[in-house]
Amino acid sequence: VMLLNAQIDFHASSVIGTGITISRNLPSFISGDFYTDVEKFEEIIDNLISNAVKFVNPDNGMIEIALSEF
Repeated sequence: VMLLNAQIDFHASSVIGTGITISRNLPSFISGDFYTDVEKFEEIIDNLISNAVKFVNPDNGMIEIALSEF
């Protein structure tokens, strides 16, 4: 979860003043660790958020990062 939060914080700081907001919706059941390839995870999240920033309306766009149990 720390990796995800770090990526969200990085991108949120990069859109300050643009009219775009990035929010997160991380439920309480995602409180522990999970095992992943750190570099790949960061790359995927970075690409997803970067692409969302490129294509969202800069006047009042909102990007929400949400995790859900399926």
